[in-house]
Amino acid sequence: KGFNLIVVAIENGGDKRLSEYAPWENKKYGIAEGDAYVDFIVNNLKPAIDKAYRTETAANHTAIMGSSMGGLISLHAGLSNPGVFGKMMIFSPSLWISKTIFNSTKSFKPLQESKIYLYAGGQESKEHLPNAQKLEGIIRKKMVKGHNIDFHFSVNEFGNHSEMHWREEFPVAVKWLFFNK
Repeated sequence: KGFNLIVVAIENGGDKRLSEYAPWENKKYGIAEGDAYVDFIVNNLKPAIDKAYRTETAANHTAIMGSSMGGLISLHAGLSNPGVFGKMMIFSPSLWISKTIFNSTKSFKPLQESKIYLYAGGQESKEHLPNAQKLEGIIRKKMVKGHNIDFHFSVNEFGNHSEMHWREEFPVAVKWLFFNK
């Protein structure tokens, strides 16, 4: 028995991308509009898609995905809406924008099984891989403590912060998130 995936890509605000995807204010990069972005997805976009298409609406059939700042806001959205997003595909998240994301991950309580696919490249900024490894450690501690999380961390030691590497990783992550039982 197979199924199809619906992938919805949301265009970012260009030069307003940092504010649009930031869950918390940053003195250097300005105001945070990330919660409004997540609210739009949860309360407007997803209901419209569910109404227009024959979808499985449960969280275990719904993923949030993103790379870079999109990875940060997708992680924030998944952690703060476990009843909506049961799967997260987080590529090269900009964890440096606010260390608050680490505390949010520590306090995350999945309502049911949550699947998280984290990717980082070894040739990104000097902070990217260490921050992703820190996030990995937090998630693995939660798993040891009995939280219902299925987690995969993929590192491309030659990967840099680019769409080329994310494009290569995307089918692997989709297969793991949706077809790995």
